[in-house]
Amino acid sequence: MSGVPGVSTIKTVLSKSRRALKKGLKKDAEQQREKAVELTAQAKQQLSDNLAWRANAQDSVLPQLRAFKQNISETIGVRGQKQLSKSQAKYVARCQSGHEDISIYF
Repeated sequence: MSGVPGVSTIKTVLSKSRRALKKGLKKDAEQQREKAVELTAQAKQQLSDNLAWRANAQDSVLPQLRAFKQNISETIGVRGQKQLSKSQAKYVARCQSGHEDISIYF
């Protein structure tokens, strides 16, 4: 679970549950097992909530993010790109200076 962003709280609760089970082998076995079951149920609820949020975000937020990325893809980071599109290269390569006759100054 450490590779999935945003689930550290679930991992923490599961770690506490695992420790409670290990303690249950040594002392207060029944009490520690009940604590482990409660913590596992809490982790399961958090996981369920997290999955529901991700499913909702995939349907509502992801299309908007993709559209935003598409809209800004040609305007942000042009100089940082390894290769420019043909239209970008023409725009950047075009001479932007204003020509002026400076011979009268010599």
